[in-house]
Amino acid sequence: MKKAILLIHGFGGTPYEMQPVGRLAEKLGIKPIYAKLPGHGGNPFELEGIKAEDWIEYLVGLYSLIEADFDWISVCGLSLGALLAGILAKEKRPEKLILLAPGVYPKRSAFLLAPFAGFIRGKLVKIADESLNPESNIYVPLSSVKELWRVVRIFARSIEGIVSPTLVIQGLSDEMVKIESAYFVKKRLGERARLVLIPGVAHVVTLDKNVDKTLGIVKEFLSWPR
Repeated sequence: MKKAILLIHGFGGTPYEMQPVGRLAEKLGIKPIYAKLPGHGGNPFELEGIKAEDWIEYLVGLYSLIEADFDWISVCGLSLGALLAGILAKEKRPEKLILLAPGVYPKRSAFLLAPFAGFIRGKLVKIADESLNPESNIYVPLSSVKELWRVVRIFARSIEGIVSPTLVIQGLSDEMVKIESAYFVKKRLGERARLVLIPGVAHVVTLDKNVDKTLGIVKEFLSWPR
């Protein structure tokens, strides 16, 4: 059986932050497929004009390509990528779904400016103080923050349609996303989801100094029979 896992990075991020999960997958005989969301990985102004639907359409298309070559497909996303993974999972029903620090309730004050995106054009806002991903942007257009919120709303409408066995991981030292985000997902998925909260781990769980804890949990989940 040919196996693959689609890996989806976070807001302002790149596939770099998903590489630890990809390397783990390879050891388990699973081919990692790295998504690169439209507008990401370059000048932050490249995100201008990119809509939530563009991210979703890109992922649906990529998943469809993977389906042509693999018999078993799972999906793993981080932060914004976790929300998009959930939206994708409702339509495609992957074998397994991994949601890392799903960004349902962001902490940063920049995200509160989203309603004003239509009045403040061409402005970059700071979404993080620093990043463990050297390729990521810590400044993004305000209009993109508005699209992130649109993804949150689409995810919230989609979540109860997710039937894939789901693993939810969030660090208790997450500086970007409130812990209520993980509880939101668990409450709505019930027994379909396993929730793991890891002490001392920050938002980007895949690059945190305690990443081995995260990877150990992911390995166990991917190794389970369906």
